[in-house]
Amino acid sequence: MGLMDGLKDFGVGGLAGLSGNVGDALTLWGASEDLMSTNIGLTDEEKNKHGERSNNLAISSGAVGLLNNALGLVDTCTDKETSGVSKGFGVAEGLLGLFYGGTNIAGGAAGKASNKGLQKAMGITGGVINILGGTAGAVKSIRKIKKRRRSKV
Repeated sequence: MGLMDGLKDFGVGGLAGLSGNVGDALTLWGASEDLMSTNIGLTDEEKNKHGERSNNLAISSGAVGLLNNALGLVDTCTDKETSGVSKGFGVAEGLLGLFYGGTNIAGGAAGKASNKGLQKAMGITGGVINILGGTAGAVKSIRKIKKRRRSKV
């Protein structure tokens, strides 16, 4: 099996999952940098470095999130096993994910511009969007599992 065969088997869904893991890692790293920027034992210069790094990671995470959700949408729309309501929830999950990536980018940019109010608003908005997208994804997955169980009986 060559590299191209392996990539073909891995598929768009695999790439979406992999990019999602990269995005999550960037988000966690950014959160740790954000925490470090509030550490009272650091100088203001050190706090600013951590804050700048946190903003850059938020922008990077958002960009990876856009890629991840675009790939997820392609995977959902081309998946022959997913149909009807499940496909609708999958599309909703992908679209909400695109908005979530956009809020990460906007929040990071607001942080770089020292607009803390907008940065916090984007964080809250992104969190709500992420919860809605996760709920849509869970419903899609549950419906897909139920469909598989029915087809085995």
